[in-house]
Amino acid sequence: MKTLILAGGLGTRLRPFTFTIPKPLLPIGEKSILELLIEKLRVQGFTDIILSVGYKANMIEAYFGDGKRFGVDISYVHEEERLGTAGPIWLAKKLLFKESDFLLMNGDIYTDISFNKLVEFHLETSAVLTVAIRKHFYQSPYGVIGMDIDSRVIKNIVEKPTQFSLINAGIYVVNTGILHMIYSSSVSHVGMTGLIEMLIERGSRVVGYVFSNVWYAIDDLKNMDDLNKLDNLNKLEIN
Repeated sequence: MKTLILAGGLGTRLRPFTFTIPKPLLPIGEKSILELLIEKLRVQGFTDIILSVGYKANMIEAYFGDGKRFGVDISYVHEEERLGTAGPIWLAKKLLFKESDFLLMNGDIYTDISFNKLVEFHLETSAVLTVAIRKHFYQSPYGVIGMDIDSRVIKNIVEKPTQFSLINAGIYVVNTGILHMIYSSSVSHVGMTGLIEMLIERGSRVVGYVFSNVWYAIDDLKNMDDLNKLDNLNKLEIN
């Protein structure tokens, strides 16, 4: 199965570093963000990779080349203008049209997810789109009060409770049957959230795969710092 990785973003939240280096090439430990992700894919047998590049694309292409030195085959599609995260799917249509399904992900992720289990789940559920989902825990800094709004009677109070929500992990398995939906320019500029909403509105089967493996979205300097402190950062075994 081919893998399309979105690596064309500006990385604005990681400035000033990204003024000179594109986000996918920023170092995590001894390797770049994108190199770590490609290694995770390779060790699970995903070696046919398409990189969607835009900002400082020449640096990314110079670093990864055809992928041979990383044990994979890499081809490229180029964002000539700013697209939403769904747009590169259309750009890569000629490389994907022979596929029934493909793996899609953001290029700023570090994870130990089993891509094979994700794909198996997608195929078993006959979905047009599977979204990898992770629980995100957060603690309220305040005491949270349960109160009846009408009577103003307080029912309970919980000091700094921990709650969680289900979040989009930026990893998907996509059926190529949705390519026709990304044909118009209006759709090609939307993000994956917009595409998912469109599929749901049309009654298409969109499912979620919940996983609990290590996962970091490298969105800001704090996330980079947290990831650099992770033990066994370059460990390639998949849980």
